[in-house]
Amino acid sequence: QRRKLEDCCSSINHALFLQCSNSIIISIIMAANNVNMDAVEALHVALQQSFSPDAGVRDPAEAAIKNLKYMSGATQMLLHITEEKQVQYEVRQAAAIQLKNICRECWVERVSYMGMALPSINGETNPDGTPKKSPVLSDEDKAVVKHKVIECLLSE
Repeated sequence: QRRKLEDCCSSINHALFLQCSNSIIISIIMAANNVNMDAVEALHVALQQSFSPDAGVRDPAEAAIKNLKYMSGATQMLLHITEEKQVQYEVRQAAAIQLKNICRECWVERVSYMGMALPSINGETNPDGTPKKSPVLSDEDKAVVKHKVIECLLSE
């Protein structure tokens, strides 16, 4: 009886999966990966606005993108935008470049040859004028990047 129930659930799940639209499937996958779709959409808009010729639109978008490295899960959102075929090529490319920059700067703590922490690559400073230290990606973010980058490359 249990086997019949499992087979029935499996076929129902398969049929439901086939009937779902792409957006629903993406929502389910993102929920499983703990990625907030509203945040992904906001990041997508910011990446689009970073191409605007109007400085009033472009500057806030660039500031938001610049601060992504301080946000947990930003790499996952960038990967999602990068792999989504329905997103404009330029926006996908901007997401991939930002992902590369975050990984380059935040994969490990930047230290000098003498073992002292180095300031951020961008020369950012704290409110008191001291150099701002770059954050380091969490182990979870690193694992997701390692896994999803390969998937993104293979799907392209």
